[in-house]
Amino acid sequence: MKTAVVTGASGFIGKALTKKLLELGYYVYVVVRNKSKISELIYDNLNVIELDANNYDKMSKYIHKDVDVFYHLVWEGGMDSERFKDYELQLKNAIYSCSALNEGIKFGIKKFILVSTINEIEIVSYFNMSNIKPRYTCIYSASKFAAEMICKTIAFQNNIDLNVALLANSYGIGDTSNTLPNVLFKSFIKGFSPKLVEGNFYYDLVYIDDIIDALISIENKGINQKNYYVGHRKLKKFKDLVMEIKEIINPKIELKFGELRDSSALDYSFINLDELYEDTGYEVKSNFEESILNTIKHLKIKASQKINGGGVCSL
Repeated sequence: MKTAVVTGASGFIGKALTKKLLELGYYVYVVVRNKSKISELIYDNLNVIELDANNYDKMSKYIHKDVDVFYHLVWEGGMDSERFKDYELQLKNAIYSCSALNEGIKFGIKKFILVSTINEIEIVSYFNMSNIKPRYTCIYSASKFAAEMICKTIAFQNNIDLNVALLANSYGIGDTSNTLPNVLFKSFIKGFSPKLVEGNFYYDLVYIDDIIDALISIENKGINQKNYYVGHRKLKKFKDLVMEIKEIINPKIELKFGELRDSSALDYSFINLDELYEDTGYEVKSNFEESILNTIKHLKIKASQKINGGGVCSL
């Protein structure tokens, strides 16, 4: 039986990953701030540790066996555009990542997987440029990059395998947050178009099942110290992707592109989109239309539950 540690197991991706690992027969330690948020996960091979991120340096007190893989997903304020601006919080997140790795070394991890974001490449693209116009998102992305480089150094010096997963934008069953994909989905369900940018830049959306399978592929076959892009090997323009989603959900809606100014686009030339496939054989498998429809069905059920429970419907 393999043993795994997962931080951030109460979040959208963390919970899906934890459930998959448990179903595969792993013994899983999950580290969460509030165990009530994962109360639906009832497995004999699950060990829940209730611990704030600022107390990660105490993690080794609760884990006393060798661990095959440590998945670190915790990142406070990661979905909040206002908290992107909070540089103290974002820098603390980098420290929490390093603390998690250091504790993992104490209880004998074999591999550490830092789950990060494709937004890191915006920081990389600014290297050696003298005239840049960074967004507030760059505070978040720069802290992610700092966590990556420090963790890579610590891991290398302690002979621990490490990989960084650079996730594309995610969607799927279990996510009810106000991410851009969900904003689009909810708007189309209601029958109107949100304000849109012109959208002539590349964008990627990846279903939750594909993200989880990719992370496990990185665990099993990822080459030490490598970053892997978790997304499609062939990208689409944002405008084309939105049009495709609209046709699946509500073809009658008339979209108006260009009401908002395009923000800084990511330069995907700084990343090898094929490397995950080349090293592990993994690539996105989910049918796009089916995955969108499954997600929409889930969002409608959640909205109905809010109405029946006396809450405010968000759709």
